[in-house]
Amino acid sequence: TIIKEIDTDTIRDILKKIPFLMESEVTISMGGSLVVRSKQRNPVVRIVNRGTSYYLDSTLTKIPLSKEGQSDVIVGNGDIKTVNDLKRIVTLATFIYRTEDYRTLFDQIYLDTNKDLLLVPKIGKQVILIGDTADLDKKFKNLMTFYKKGMCNAGWETYEKINLKYDDQVICTRNNQ
Repeated sequence: TIIKEIDTDTIRDILKKIPFLMESEVTISMGGSLVVRSKQRNPVVRIVNRGTSYYLDSTLTKIPLSKEGQSDVIVGNGDIKTVNDLKRIVTLATFIYRTEDYRTLFDQIYLDTNKDLLLVPKIGKQVILIGDTADLDKKFKNLMTFYKKGMCNAGWETYEKINLKYDDQVICTRNNQ
């Protein structure tokens, strides 16, 4: 095939239909080579809700599951009914995704029936009540301080709930076992 006969617009249109790609550029170089540059979408959360499962990136764009493998991202589920519910989960997931220390701590974001966001950690059996997505920096700073200073003395099995919902407070509910 002669390089000038290649329809770069058609190739670009085909690439736009691939949900795993954010953007694609198709050009022909001065040397006569076909150049394709694509940027892949990065999922930040896997939504598992009402019998469906898919990924979302930080822009709320839906990414289907792949037969090639799974992305290692936090799972979001619970009482998800609206786009705003998804937005809140993605906001929290994106915040967690951007900090490696947080990514390694949590398995799941759960939206309860009161519309409060909860985190399920990988270590311990407690649930962390975040509430809304306001002041996430402050809430996580309080949590990390509590983990370093409080949990090391009390033990990982002492509390069933750690509440960060209220400003400048860490409220813990003891495990009744």
